[in-house]
Parts: sequence; structure tokens; C-alpha cells
Amino acid sequence: MLILGRNDIDALLTMELAIEAVEAAVLAYRYGRVDLPPRTHLHVREPSGEVLAMPAVLQDESLFGVKMWSRVEPPGAPVRTTALMMVVDAATGREALLDADAITDVRTGAMTAVAARHLAPPDATTVGVIGTGLQARTQVLALAAVLPALSRIRVHSRTPARRTGFAAALAAEPALADVRVEAESSAEATVREANVVVAATTATQPVIRDEWVDGTALVCGVGTHEPHDREIEAATVARAGVVAVDTKPTGIHGAGDISLPIADGLIAESSVLDLGDLVEHPRARGEGVAVFKSVGFAAADLAVAARLLAQAGDTGAGVKVDLRGKG
Repeated sequence: MLILGRNDIDALLTMELAIEAVEAAVLAYRYGRVDLPPRTHLHVREPSGEVLAMPAVLQDESLFGVKMWSRVEPPGAPVRTTALMMVVDAATGREALLDADAITDVRTGAMTAVAARHLAPPDATTVGVIGTGLQARTQVLALAAVLPALSRIRVHSRTPARRTGFAAALAAEPALADVRVEAESSAEATVREANVVVAATTATQPVIRDEWVDGTALVCGVGTHEPHDREIEAATVARAGVVAVDTKPTGIHGAGDISLPIADGLIAESSVLDLGDLVEHPRARGEGVAVFKSVGFAAADLAVAARLLAQAGDTGAGVKVDLRGKG
């Protein structure tokens, strides 16, 4: 078995690779070349925690994969999240285990980048981000890779120290050398007049109010993944000219951002697009707000992992372990 740890993945994984892998995965899904069984969602009562098991098969590459993601809230201690990915090559029998934290963060950003290529205003200059965690960082880096006119980033967290520290860290990113990064004291100031808005939070109620959203903005939600939780107000979804999700089974029913407006009769489920629809049939962006919701797409994680394993084979990265050795 080949093991790729965090340092290996950080050295191999670029945003460009992740965007390429995501586009390939959503197209493969659209054409039925991906098997994507329902994910398993488990909860632990003490300490409070949850585990997601997300299997996928890439038929064209004869790859099986399962990503395990966990989140635990120990009493009096910081929240812990971990992610691991097991990959099996059905053609060769080769096995691999990857630290999937970096894969998850970068792949989630890449999903938003692919959506932004098709749904963001073509001259977008300003991005507003609510949330200051690892996924918020990769959301910004991903958008910087696909928005050529980007010149301003506004970030918000309820904790002043977190938002100022996050803004300073973003400003030091080489990819953002020509972009002004500002810490905002309110979510409203972050969202107003932003061309692209991203919520990357653990909120259970909307953090993006419809009245703040510019009439042509792209609004993205990437944090919530519970059927009754949402980061985006229903009114924004209802007035959107385009509503897209990573995949319909997960994006519609995996979080309340889209499922609740459908249940309330504000939009029709049939009007929601898969990300693969946009990639396969690029269309004029049109007028009005656009909404993109992502809750995770295991086939995209597997597609990224496949490219990392190919690179590891070329570079000798990782550690090989004989799990079935004798003695």
C-alpha cells in the first residue's frame, strides 16, 4: 500500500490540478461513468461528533474509493476534523491511503472555481467570504485562479482576531499579491457590492441575507451539509436566474439551502442544474443572481486522488507499506 501524507499532498496538489480533476469528474458523472452510492452519515453522542463515509467509483479509470470525514467537538477543547481516503485500483490491485484533509479543502475550492467560470459576472472584481477556516482560504485561492479581474477580497468572522489574522494570512499568499484583502466587522459589509459571495461556515441559519446581495452576484454555499441547515436565505435562491449544485442527489437533499426552498414551493427541483450541465453546455450567464451549493462529491475527491497517485508514481513520493507481510 502506498501512503501519501499531508506533506506529500501539499507538495503535489495544485489548484489547477484540482480544477481539472473536478471538471473531469462532473462530466464523467453526467455521462453515467461514475457510481456514487449514497453517503453514510453517523453521529456520536459523547463527545458530540459525526462521521461521513462517501464511496465512489470512476469506471473509466477502474478506481474504487471511500473518503471518511469526521468532526468531533470534545468538551472544553477545539473542534477536530479529519479526513482519510482509501483508493483501490481494480485493474492492478494497487491500494493507497491518502490524508484527505488537503484534498477536501482544495477540491471544495475547485468546485466553486468551476461554478464561477460559468456563473460569476465576467468582470468580477470583488469577492466576499464569510468564514475564516481552511476551506475559506482555498475558496479564495480557487476564485483567484479563475477571476482574472479580481482586485479585492473582503472577509468576515464573528471573532475580530480571527478575521484580522485570516486577512493578514491571505494578503501574504503569493497568488494574491495584487489583490487588496480587507477584514470586515460585519457580514453585511462583506456581502454588499461583492460580485461573488461565499459562505464557508458551520452555521445552521442563513449568514447571507438576500437584501445584501447584489443583483448580478454569484452566491456560493459550501459549509452546511445537513438537510435543515442553510447559509443562504431562501429569497436569494428563489430569485436566482440559475441554481446549480455539485450533484443533484447530494446538493439538493444534502443541505437546506436548496431543499427547503423546493419544499416551500419557491423553486422547482427540475430547474436545478448539475455542475456537469454547465461544464458540458456553457451558456450565457444572463441577468440576475446565480446560486451554487456544494456539499461534497466523492468522485471529485477520487479524481484528485487518482492524479496525485499518478504524480507520486512519477516522483517517488509517499511511503510504501506491506500490510500483508509475514513475520
